[in-house]
Amino acid sequence: MEDKAKHASAIKDANIVLFGAKGVGKTALTVRYITKRFIGDYDPDMEAIYSHICLVDGKQFNLQIMDTGWQTETSDIKEDQLQWADAFLIVFSLTDRFSFDIAQGFLTYVCSNREDVRTPVIFLGNKCDLIHRRTISEKEASHVADSHSCQYLETSASENYAGVVHAFAELCRQIKVVNKKKEKLKKLMQKPSVAKKLQIRQSLRNFAERTWRSRTSTV
Repeated sequence: MEDKAKHASAIKDANIVLFGAKGVGKTALTVRYITKRFIGDYDPDMEAIYSHICLVDGKQFNLQIMDTGWQTETSDIKEDQLQWADAFLIVFSLTDRFSFDIAQGFLTYVCSNREDVRTPVIFLGNKCDLIHRRTISEKEASHVADSHSCQYLETSASENYAGVVHAFAELCRQIKVVNKKKEKLKKLMQKPSVAKKLQIRQSLRNFAERTWRSRTSTV
């Protein structure tokens, strides 16, 4: 029983949100990752949350993956989606310039409005198997990702199961790094010496603000 309890507590919860235009393969990627099967036809307006337990570098993650419905504007992104997510996967089709343009808008919006600047984001080009129909080069997509300080990956939901797994695993790794930093900071803030220094600093800041207001009112 004790071993089971330790095992359960070792599982980390992580919420991942996928954004992307119609037909880029968000649902196909998610279902491929969870079931290993490729299904190419889905309702583009449907929004769903999938649960999946995975093992990444010896650590178990309890993933909640939100597959958002058809979106074309950043105004379609909901505030609660940004707050809920521990990581984002921004998806576009390497065969569709329009989906790439939309994905860039989503990428900029997410990076600017996520609750924590450390929240991981991966820019993902899907359908890399369709070489003859490709319209976006790896160099161009990588440049966009680099300009937003995030990782760029390419895969094919239909032909590259390992690549799909790699994308989700990379998000889990980045989530783990961010969570470790948060836990370290939390422990540091709980130390009495640090708390006292912060209290003194806040008191000095409040005193300075009151002094400034007093001088301003007399003028």
